[in-house]
Amino acid sequence: APSETPTLSAAPSESFAPTDCYEKYDVTGEMVLTQVGTEEPLPEDSVQVVESETGETIILEFTQLWTEEANVTIFVHYHNPTTQSSVCEYQSDLSYTDSFTKELVCYEGWTDVGLFIYFDQELQIDECQECHPPSPDEENVIAYYFEVPCEPICLEPSSAPSLSPVTPPTDAPVAPPTDAP
Repeated sequence: APSETPTLSAAPSESFAPTDCYEKYDVTGEMVLTQVGTEEPLPEDSVQVVESETGETIILEFTQLWTEEANVTIFVHYHNPTTQSSVCEYQSDLSYTDSFTKELVCYEGWTDVGLFIYFDQELQIDECQECHPPSPDEENVIAYYFEVPCEPICLEPSSAPSLSPVTPPTDAPVAPPTDAP
């Protein structure tokens, strides 16, 4: 039989346990505005938001999930928050599941990114040229252009819930009786 009074517990039930709010915040293929080069879709979990608290900057993690057969070079074209300028930086010789992060500046709630995946093992690194779109028939490179929203996604609650009523119960009615039946 149910109890006559509610039972208070200090420990939250499993359904109310906190979760990692970034756990499911991936950059998806739906965010890709343009893709040039091979037709390989953006792999799931290859670009993830790892921090977005203020809306002024965002930190993205890039993970090499395109191929297990070869190491790749990844160039990222983005807006650097320190210099406030557009930069092209790379990570070379990335094995499958290797990752790195970049902090990007946001403008009006968004940041834009150019991501260039080079499969060519003989690539001659030229930072000025590698963040330009490849020709459409290029087979050893994929370029993705996408925008990511910068709104804060892990906000702390404004205050902890209380276990007691906000106002104590009254002994007398707080409103006069109504004419309704």
